[in-house]
Amino acid sequence: MSIKELRHVTEMICLAFVAGFVLGGAVLKAADKAVVAAEADETVAVAASPAENTAPLNTAPQAEVVVPPGRPEWVERIPVRKFQGTDETTVCSDPFSTREACLPALDEKIAVAVMDYITEVTGSKLAPNLLAYDLPSIKEHLVPRQNYYEETIVSPSVGPMHQIHARVQFDENFRREISDRWLQIRSAARLGQVGLAFIAILSVLATVAGFFRVDNASRGYYTGRLQWVAAGAILGLIVLGAFVARLIPWI
Repeated sequence: MSIKELRHVTEMICLAFVAGFVLGGAVLKAADKAVVAAEADETVAVAASPAENTAPLNTAPQAEVVVPPGRPEWVERIPVRKFQGTDETTVCSDPFSTREACLPALDEKIAVAVMDYITEVTGSKLAPNLLAYDLPSIKEHLVPRQNYYEETIVSPSVGPMHQIHARVQFDENFRREISDRWLQIRSAARLGQVGLAFIAILSVLATVAGFFRVDNASRGYYTGRLQWVAAGAILGLIVLGAFVARLIPWI
């Protein structure tokens, strides 16, 4: 390769990468804003749902509340985290005026408890969303029927209030399932990362090789134009790579 050709390649790649970083950064920033806006809309929608608008009637002073006898011992138990045998977490729906209002609140607490446990087991905050356990499956395997307790507490200032407790138990099989699925997701993500890098390198090399081939065929007559075309192609590859990279979990 001659000095002139080397200079052309250097100028072309530098121009493409500078423009790519600027444009790619702007695109990613806009995408992040869109994600934040979508999450904000979802939060507002959830806050406006009927289940959430049924405010828990737990405004009475705790000292006035009368708890009926017969509450199981596990209701007051602190979370167990030994990561061997069976771990458990107890959740409560909080007091509501009706039993029906307790159910969606309890489901939300159960889902949050499972997501927190998955985060503890895997050490990643991305794991709960990537593993994507659905609520019916969670309740079927982790909260058997005997692990629910319903009660009606009474406050002189508010009156009867319903609340439901649930005992969520995580056994060795569930932890093994989490670890196995998380290992598969991480392996697939690493494979995607390596594949993306390999394709990016090949694409840039193919673009540079195409530039020299056409430039030699035209005997340098269109060198300036070809530099801009090649730089635009590399820029397009950078932007496309940025979008594809967002689809791959970087874990």
